[in-house]
Amino acid sequence: MKTLKTVKSMVRIHVEQPILRGRALRDFVKIPARRNGLRHGFVSFHFAMNANENLTAAEAGNSPGMVHKNYKGLATKTEAEQWFNVKPAETAGNIILLAANNAAE
Repeated sequence: MKTLKTVKSMVRIHVEQPILRGRALRDFVKIPARRNGLRHGFVSFHFAMNANENLTAAEAGNSPGMVHKNYKGLATKTEAEQWFNVKPAETAGNIILLAANNAAE
């Protein structure tokens, strides 16, 4: 019989597993840890790609002034395109691809 403690432990392991895999990959390729690193990467490259601090601020939940002050010039558009094109070599079998939302057009 599963106890509440066992269930909590199973849930924690399930939720943390992608985080642990990400840490292992980061350590393997020798990328230094940075608090909110993916968020900072997204904002830096999104701003470089779009050159629009208002759009980037809306996406990041920040102010345009803060985006401009902290992220302007940190990346080029070419670097941003490379960053946003990082994809796995092959799609996993348990992924369901969704059609693009054409309602916004």
